[in-house]
Amino acid sequence: MELFRREQEKRWAEEEAARAELGESEDEDSDEEEEPEPQEVYCEACKKLFKNENQWENHQKSKKHQEKIERILQEVLLEEERAELQKNESEALDAEEESDDDEEEKEEDQ
Repeated sequence: MELFRREQEKRWAEEEAARAELGESEDEDSDEEEEPEPQEVYCEACKKLFKNENQWENHQKSKKHQEKIERILQEVLLEEERAELQKNESEALDAEEESDDDEEEKEEDQ
């Protein structure tokens, strides 16, 4: 469970970094130094837009953001547990039906 959480956090961090990078653009043909434009960053978990990297970094450290990430992780884990239970129940039912079919065939043969 802890491994999954670390993987999720890593994936979100990579996605957020990719979004930040997509917002950045450098004009390589320009010899003049220009001030970089503030890059907007969107937090998918909190559904908030930040005007620059500093705001984003501060947001990531906030208690509300961390709690939201924790809630999302818990929801994902719960969904995975439910899916696993459904899979196991389905496999058990399939095995039971197969066993019943085998018994019926034996009875018919006798």
